[in-house]
Amino acid sequence: MAAKRSRAILHASLERVVEHKIALLRQFGVRDIATLCSNNPKLLTFSLERVKEVLLRAEELGVPRNSRMFKYVVAAVACNSREKVAAKI
Repeated sequence: MAAKRSRAILHASLERVVEHKIALLRQFGVRDIATLCSNNPKLLTFSLERVKEVLLRAEELGVPRNSRMFKYVVAAVACNSREKVAAKI
C-alpha cells in the first residue's frame, strides 16, 4: 500500500534513511508508526530536519506527544503547509 502512495520509499535506503526517521518518531512518542507511514509514506523520505520540523509543528498545535491524536496531527502537518493548517484551525 505504501509503495502505491509513494514510489520514493522503494528507493530509500533502510539503514541510511528510514531507520533514523523511525527512531525520531519513537523519540517523539508517536504510536503506531506503521499506520502513520502506510497512510503517509512520503514522511519517511523527508529529510531528518524536515521530519523534526513536522513533529515540532504538531506539538506547537497543542497536542501532547503521548496523546493518541498526535499521529493524526503529524500526518496533517506533514502533508499541508503551515498556512493551510492554520487556516483549518
